[in-house]
Amino acid sequence: MNNLARSVSILLLAGLSFGVGLWTGNNFENLRGGFNQSAVSFEKVKESMVTLDTAIISETAYGRCHHIVTSGYEEQEKLVNKTLDEVREVFPNQDGYLVWFDEDGTLVIHQRLETWCPFDESKYHLGVFKEHVAIFRGPAGIEDEVVRVTGIKAETLPAHIMEDLKAGIMEYEGEDQANLVLENLDEYE
Repeated sequence: MNNLARSVSILLLAGLSFGVGLWTGNNFENLRGGFNQSAVSFEKVKESMVTLDTAIISETAYGRCHHIVTSGYEEQEKLVNKTLDEVREVFPNQDGYLVWFDEDGTLVIHQRLETWCPFDESKYHLGVFKEHVAIFRGPAGIEDEVVRVTGIKAETLPAHIMEDLKAGIMEYEGEDQANLVLENLDEYE
């Protein structure tokens, strides 16, 4: 009986494989069409030139806080009558730029900077580093740049202050403000 069940299983599997192969062979043109889409729009984009009517978007991606700031490009007249390759010469890859035309003809100038965005560059927050209260540069939740570690052990703080440290509530506009708060925590040192 065991050999019979195995033989039936093999026959069913072979039949199923044959059926899928037959269906694929008969529908090959339909299947292939999905993979061989014409690159017409890509070729058109390569030949595009910037005009006074071209929409231009400037994107700056900030690596420290992972924010992307998007705005219009203010010096469009400097790019008018330039091809994509000519625009790429103005904004080279080695300076962190990627430049392309979107499908709708919008020119996108994208730059990646390994800094803080303008909104976060002045932020500091208090947190815990190696069981001590510390000042970190940047918004709460990003603790990769320690400015200063204090002598205040986190375990000596009242529960509500520890909760605030963990929740990221102790965020300030500038290191001076963070230092003022630390002065009030000196009693726990």
